[in-house]
Amino acid sequence: MRAKDIPEISVLVLGADGVIDSEKHLFKTPIESILDAAGKTYFSVQLNDNPSSLQAISDSVFARRIPIIVSGGFADLTANTDWVNLTGEFLEEAIAAKCPIFGICFGAQMVFRQFYPDSLVFQCVGEVGERHLDFIPEAKQTPLASVAGQGTYCFHFDGISWKDEYSEKITCLAKNQVEGITVCQAFKVKKLPIYGVQFHPEFGYQAFCTLISTYADSLKSEHGICAADVISGLRVHEAYADTLISFVEVAKEESHA
Repeated sequence: MRAKDIPEISVLVLGADGVIDSEKHLFKTPIESILDAAGKTYFSVQLNDNPSSLQAISDSVFARRIPIIVSGGFADLTANTDWVNLTGEFLEEAIAAKCPIFGICFGAQMVFRQFYPDSLVFQCVGEVGERHLDFIPEAKQTPLASVAGQGTYCFHFDGISWKDEYSEKITCLAKNQVEGITVCQAFKVKKLPIYGVQFHPEFGYQAFCTLISTYADSLKSEHGICAADVISGLRVHEAYADTLISFVEVAKEESHA
């Protein structure tokens, strides 16, 4: 698709690898469902299938500062994978163009690494299940306002290791301790409409239970985690759809401020 062929859209959705259920729905699927329900028009790219399409749309996206949502996924960010490298190059240009960006899990890590490449750490235990995070008061003034103080669903083994020197460019909105490491769970880039969360606001209870069940065998064999125990420890709540919609509406205004 050529840049001039992109329709008038509200959001660009970038989907990372991996499926979320037995029907092979992708990690970007619940994001698209939230945008559909809110009447937001969007254009999607499945990064691991067609990363070269990013080059074709980049000029239009950057010129119009179209908000970008980057989904979670299972890629190893440290691997020299073509689609991961191309995504990183695209995000670097999007940041330079001051496009609003919202990264989720893998997407948040990708965004953060554009500023601090040494920030990613592997967590042997990881975080799988519900987590209650301490948000700073400033989070209430961001698209994450409805999440602050609530339970969040997490499913990751890589994390953003927080260092005080990162505060020069990034505000850590929420963090916690994992295996003795201070992990940034939510952030905003200073002076730019760019956000990232390590948790999954796009999943409600049922969808997250399905995700955990889908990977039950690998969770047990590779990490010693029992999916049934994880599910039994979850509190029921809906997806934080308003977080993504607020980002689309508010962040785009910020990009033109």
